[in-house]
Amino acid sequence: LPVVAVRTGAAALAPEGAQVLKEAGIPVYPTPERAVAALRALVTINTPERKNLAPATQPGIPVPQKGASEKDLKELFAQAGLPIPESLVVTSGSDVVGAVGTVGGRAVFKAVVPGLLHKSDAGGVVLDVSAEKAVDTFARLQALGGDVLVERFVSGGVEVLVGVSSSPMGRVLTVGVGGVLTEIVASAAVRVLPVSKWDIGQMISETTLDVLLAGARGAPVADREALVIAIDQLAQGVRDWPDDCELDINPVTVLENGCWFLDAAYVEPPTQ
Repeated sequence: LPVVAVRTGAAALAPEGAQVLKEAGIPVYPTPERAVAALRALVTINTPERKNLAPATQPGIPVPQKGASEKDLKELFAQAGLPIPESLVVTSGSDVVGAVGTVGGRAVFKAVVPGLLHKSDAGGVVLDVSAEKAVDTFARLQALGGDVLVERFVSGGVEVLVGVSSSPMGRVLTVGVGGVLTEIVASAAVRVLPVSKWDIGQMISETTLDVLLAGARGAPVADREALVIAIDQLAQGVRDWPDDCELDINPVTVLENGCWFLDAAYVEPPTQ
């Protein structure tokens, strides 16, 4: 039978305890809730639908180079067939109006600053920028210390969080409510990789996404199938990435037809 450990007391009382358990091959979790979630994942991966996972059919996505920007990461995704909006990096204010026209006339501006992962918190993201506002917006973001990514603006839809990270049980996929509702709703499902499309569908059904994608409060029904396919492509594509790296796609915006990966962040493995 599988065994997991939970540390509910002060870690200072037995500072070496967690390491001893890990060396013995026993996963250690900080809360009972996370331990139960891990055991549930073990049960899930041994269901009949999981036991016969099909071989990977999607090509692997190259591991991002050290210091890769969001633009670099999205280019790797686009080359693998994932749904990425058109974008370009602008380095001069004289080019920014033309860039907005190139991506469709309505754009998202994002500051491209090395090491700046949470651009929104730093005022580094401006939505729905028109050609008339492009020059002023560009100057404001460039003042943060870098170039500016100009990306096609996608409005509406259901926002989804998709993440890949490490855990004591191995690499895991997280799918849940994304965008501004991520922390407010706190509804997500987790599975140990690899996963199947059936798994991904089950994960969606376990969260508030099930209601949101079905058209809550009169909203249009979103393309659930496109979301499942895109998550499956991503999960297969990163199968050979380092075990201790992290990937955060938030949001994936799901429309009536299709979906788009709008924001992406990659955290490199810690230096050994």
